[in-house]
Amino acid sequence: MLFPLYDVKFRKGEEWIIVSGQIRNDSHKNFTLAVFKIILFSKNLIIGSGTIKIHNFRSKTTKNFEQILTGVGYHLIPSIDRYDIVLERGS
Repeated sequence: MLFPLYDVKFRKGEEWIIVSGQIRNDSHKNFTLAVFKIILFSKNLIIGSGTIKIHNFRSKTTKNFEQILTGVGYHLIPSIDRYDIVLERGS
C-alpha cells in the first residue's frame, strides 16, 4: 500500500464522525496537495465516506490528519469494522 494509515480513530461530532490519524506517503512522488477518499465499512457494506486533504505531502513522510465526515452519523462508530483509503488526485 502506497499510503498506509496509522492510529486511526473515530470520535463523535455533533451529528457526524471525526476521523483522525496518520498517513504515510510511501510513493516516490511529492504532492503539493493530495486528496484521498476514505470509505467506511460495516460487514462489507459501505456506511459512509469522506475526503481527506493533505498539503505538502512529501515522499517518505508521515502526516497527521483530522477530518469531519458529514453525512455519517456518530451512532455508526461502533459498527465500523474496516476502512479503505484511495488517492483521488494529487498535484
